[in-house]
This record gives sequence, C-alpha cells and structure tokens, in this order.
Amino acid sequence: MLPKWRFKPAVHEVDAFNPEIALAPWAGHRQFAYDYIVNIRPHVVVELGTFHGCAFFSFCQAAKDEGLDWTTLHAVDTWLGTKHDTFYGEEVFETFRNLCSRCYGGLPTRLVRKLFNEAVSDFADGSIDLLHIDGTHTYGAVEEDYANWLPKMAPEGVVFLHDVFTERHGTTRFWRELTLTHPSLLFEHCFGLGLLFPKGDKLYRHLVDLGLPGLAPFYRRIGELEMAVVQERAAGLARTEADVNRLLAEKDEEQARQRQAMEDAVREARAEAAASKQQAEAWWQAAQDAQWKLDQLEGKGL
Repeated sequence: MLPKWRFKPAVHEVDAFNPEIALAPWAGHRQFAYDYIVNIRPHVVVELGTFHGCAFFSFCQAAKDEGLDWTTLHAVDTWLGTKHDTFYGEEVFETFRNLCSRCYGGLPTRLVRKLFNEAVSDFADGSIDLLHIDGTHTYGAVEEDYANWLPKMAPEGVVFLHDVFTERHGTTRFWRELTLTHPSLLFEHCFGLGLLFPKGDKLYRHLVDLGLPGLAPFYRRIGELEMAVVQERAAGLARTEADVNRLLAEKDEEQARQRQAMEDAVREARAEAAASKQQAEAWWQAAQDAQWKLDQLEGKGL
C-alpha cells in the first residue's frame, strides 16, 4: 500500500465498447474502486456477482494502469441471473468475457462460472485481500455469502458491500449489524458502498490516517458528475438517434409520396390511353358505318 492516498483519474477502456456499463448503478463508485486498487495494491481480489462487469472492470483497469501483474482478479458468477432480479441469456457472459479478453487480456483474471457456495472451495483460507459481495441483495442471501467467504479473508482483508444505504434491500440491515462489531467506512451515494474490516483494524486505521473518510464527499461528487455526463451523453445519443429516425421517416414519407405521385400519373396516363383507344375505336366504327352506307348508295346507282 502507498504511504499517501493518491487520486488518479480513471479512463475505463470498456466504455468505448459497451457504454451501458457506465450507466450501471455501481458506476458512481468506479473512481473510488480504481483508486483503492492503485493505493492499496491487493494481491487477491474476488468479486461475487459480476453481471456486466462495472465494478470488476474498474479493478482490472487500475491493475492494468499500475502494472500490478501480481494482483489476481477473480469474477464469480453464473451469468444466468436469479429469480430475485431477472434471468438472462448467454449473450451477457459472452459480452463480458470478450470485453475482459479484449481490454484486460494481459492481466491474471479468472472467470469462475459457479454458484457462490460452490466457488468458495476454490480459494484457500486467509487468501483474499479484497472481497466484493454484490450478489442477491436479500438479507438471508448476503448473510450466507458473508459467512461462507469470511474464512477466506486475509487477516487485513476488506469486504466491499454494495447497496448498503437503501431501504430496498436486506443488505442495508445486514450492513448495519456488521458495523456494530467491526470497523467500517461508508460511501452513501449510488445506493451505498460499505467497506468492512472483519479480521483486523490495521488497514482501517491506515485509511483513516490517510484521510479517506473525509474524501467521501469528494468521491460522491465525482460519481455524480461522471454519471450525469454519461446520462447526458446517452440522452444526446438518444436524441441524435431520434433525429436520424425522424429524418429517415420523413425521407421514407417523401419517397412514398413520390411513388404515389408516379403511380397516380401512370394510372392517369393509362386511363387517358384507354379513353383515346375507345374514342379511336368509336371513330373507326363510325367511319366504317359511313363507308358501308356509301357503298350501299353506290350499289343502288344513286
């Protein structure tokens, strides 16, 4: 870990390939997550519940930018969804895997496609420096995840818990209970990100000495500004798309009007041609009748 907290503006490469990542509920914490990896430089990072990868790619980006080739990054998820949120197709995992390979292929990343309680046996006790729990947000689910993975935490390991500052999820109640007996730090914005120090307070005291609690409003403001920019960009793209669609629709309407005018002109020409033909036939018949009458008169010597 560094002796002084260093802020390093993050540029997430994955945003260029999947802009929706920057709109995820977790996105407001990306700068802090990036800076945490830059400053603390953990050896083993494990995330429970990755989905599109908003948080995980922040960890990866920091490790890549800092050249932390000793930091192993593990994403644990089934990438199938849950009954508490929604189920989704294989394309979510394929997109995540492709982005991970494309942007962070040089890092020691590992995608663990298992249930959390199945994957826990893949890790040695006392080995995880940073555990990010962001799976099912019911009280029972997060309590089970925490209990199962606690033995895997390093002596000075930290647990990140998302959605701890909202009454919508059981994680908030569980977080409040944990903070009664363990040192903790809280970032309240974007539904709340809690840092828990369940096995020791050395790292906690170090972060306090660095002034991290006082930086919470700073990271909140950064998160809000970044998300506002992204949302405005998305709105601008939506407006642009709407304008393009409107122009295309107007073009289609104009082409339709032109086609209709051409079809009307063809019908009128055909009608005129038919009328002319009928008139010519009538004239021809009249001429034939007149010629017949003349022939009759000549035959009678008149």
